[in-house]
Amino acid sequence: MSSNYNKFKNILSEEIKFEETQEKLHAKHKDIPDDKIIIEKSNTFKFTISFIASVFKIASEIILVILASIGIISLVYKEPREDLIIIFKEIYKTILSMF
Repeated sequence: MSSNYNKFKNILSEEIKFEETQEKLHAKHKDIPDDKIIIEKSNTFKFTISFIASVFKIASEIILVILASIGIISLVYKEPREDLIIIFKEIYKTILSMF
């Protein structure tokens, strides 16, 4: 009995998602009648843009993890912390010398 309920629930949720996407597509394409089903196909340009966006997103997440791990390592160990303080002092001096 439970499996029939889950199947019905999945079918119902897919139908609701389909109707929501059709409403969005009909709002986007106002010249098409409401009784018609709109199917948007992905073209090369959209695929390329979404691929590039996902690559940048993954790269930024990797860089964020690397920087966070460097920060944690510099807080935990004394030698990297001292080196990092020296580097920050040099950056501060360089910024002050610019003005």
